[in-house]
Amino acid sequence: MGGRVTVTLIEISFGPIINVLILVVLVSIVTHFLRIPYTVALIFGGLLASLFSPFSLPQFSPEVFLTLLLPPLIFQAATKVNLEDVRKDGVTIFSYAFVGTLLSIALVGVFSHLVIDLNFFKAMLLGAILSPTDAVAVISILKKLGFSKRLTLIIEEEALFNDGVAVVAYSAILTAIIGDIFNLLGFIEGILLPY
Repeated sequence: MGGRVTVTLIEISFGPIINVLILVVLVSIVTHFLRIPYTVALIFGGLLASLFSPFSLPQFSPEVFLTLLLPPLIFQAATKVNLEDVRKDGVTIFSYAFVGTLLSIALVGVFSHLVIDLNFFKAMLLGAILSPTDAVAVISILKKLGFSKRLTLIIEEEALFNDGVAVVAYSAILTAIIGDIFNLLGFIEGILLPY
């Protein structure tokens, strides 16, 4: 009667994680000597790393990214927000976050549709992916160049809100691609009229 118990171990590959750590260390050494912004050097380091086929990076599914990685980043950024500054420059911040992000999505989508000949909805999906800019590099450059604190705060707070706008736009476009137009209308109604 001896039943056999099989234990399945989840194999975790640390190779891609070690590759990322090596890349980060190398980029920090290069930026120290060349005196260029760290985030800009990371972009070029990532592009160079992609040219080497044995160099593998961790692969994350959209669900892992949206549920595990993105919320702590947004929460950390939200803890630094000064509500008084948001009230004072609210119109500017929200116009950049909403109108600016939606306009950017539309421009990237139309350009991709006309020039690259992508399907219209897929082109708009690409726009939703590319439009929410990471303001870390911009803010660090503005601080080094001595721009006003108010401009830096506006860009920092706008970057926090445009992530949310882009995620909602991405979900709506993805629903339209799947083809359930009633779901899409319900989704939009749920955003505009939550109560």
